[in-house]
Amino acid sequence: MDSEDDFDMRSNDLVDAVERVESAVARVEQAVKDKWSSAVIIGWMILGVFLVDVPGNLWHSKFRYGVEYSVDADKVIVATHPHDCAFLAAPLD
Repeated sequence: MDSEDDFDMRSNDLVDAVERVESAVARVEQAVKDKWSSAVIIGWMILGVFLVDVPGNLWHSKFRYGVEYSVDADKVIVATHPHDCAFLAAPLD
């Protein structure tokens, strides 16, 4: 009888250990899946920074001035901004 109880106890321990391993693997898989959601958020933030800059460039475009003043876009001259106006650019010494 003692050997049967010992066998049952060891098999229960083995089942518990396998369940703990399966649980740990499931948590690791979920962490890997959640990792990509962070990358998506960072991507959206970069896209947002880019989109903040685009409206200003479109507003001061040759095309818009040509339409507004009924002139060919080839005849419109838009001065370039000095380097100091570039907020995201590295400063030059």
